[in-house]
Amino acid sequence: MISTQENLVDQVTFKTPAMARYIIRMENDSFSEEERTLLQRHSVQILGGGSNVFFTQDFEGVILKPEILGKEIHDDVFVRVGAGESWDDFVAWTLDQGLYGLENLSLIPGTVGAAPVQNIGAYGVEAEEYIHQVEGMHIPSFQKQTYTNSACEFSYRNSIFKQGLRNSFVITHVVFKLSRTPSPNTAYVTLAAELEQRGARDPAPEDVREAVITVRTNRLPDWREIPNAGSFFKNPIVSEKEITRLQAEYPEIPHYPLSDGSHKIPAAWFLDQTGWKGKWNNNVGCYEKQPLIVVTNGKASGEEIKDFTETLVRTIQAQFGITLVPEVLAI
Repeated sequence: MISTQENLVDQVTFKTPAMARYIIRMENDSFSEEERTLLQRHSVQILGGGSNVFFTQDFEGVILKPEILGKEIHDDVFVRVGAGESWDDFVAWTLDQGLYGLENLSLIPGTVGAAPVQNIGAYGVEAEEYIHQVEGMHIPSFQKQTYTNSACEFSYRNSIFKQGLRNSFVITHVVFKLSRTPSPNTAYVTLAAELEQRGARDPAPEDVREAVITVRTNRLPDWREIPNAGSFFKNPIVSEKEITRLQAEYPEIPHYPLSDGSHKIPAAWFLDQTGWKGKWNNNVGCYEKQPLIVVTNGKASGEEIKDFTETLVRTIQAQFGITLVPEVLAI
């Protein structure tokens, strides 16, 4: 289905106004001749739930929105899901079906089709651990292809769909391999504390989901009330030499050793140290409870968000010699 000259303000969680010349809403894995012609003649931006992107200007090409629905269980633990399904509704559904693994990823906004692109993760779990394969179609050749887990080139908040195949491969379905045996991951400190407070000493997956929802609700703003796109920056990963340098000047710096010898540092710590928590510039600011969340008052343009976040990057680079890398895409 094609629409023209549509405002994208309700298509992104940052609520930034921008006009799209064309929008194609993809309800199945085929295109009409008119849709094919548009996709071949114009630049394409694939847009899911709009929770990881904002527009700084009108888009003169084609916005392609996969809205394919449906969930099917195969061979007991494999679930094939349409890219247009709500991610959190899907997570809730898996628990209702007695399928486990995704509970730590509860309440993440967006669609199922966006999960492999960003390799979403939270509270000690990443989507790549459960994605079996990704199905879709190359644009503009319209050739269908399936990518196995290894072919997706997953890494921290990254994948082949965000890099080499960005906007040239539209995901139609994702197949997950889950488990019938509960094995809750409660290692994440904040999650463990919430479960302990609840008295859940031997938590079921359903308990983990409820705890995750509570933690996220308490710490993160609802984008429907306060426009935002979740965590704006990736947590920096630095070498052993780099963490030693930082510790010499900042002994209290939090860091988490990784298997390859590098260290992950919370991006929020840098923003907190430089006084950005709760600080605003006109219509854009850092959330008062979590500076990693860039928020607006609902009046900000995409350019204002871009300028504000570039200021954050410059501030951290100047004081710490660390470059924060956005998770959220500015178009």
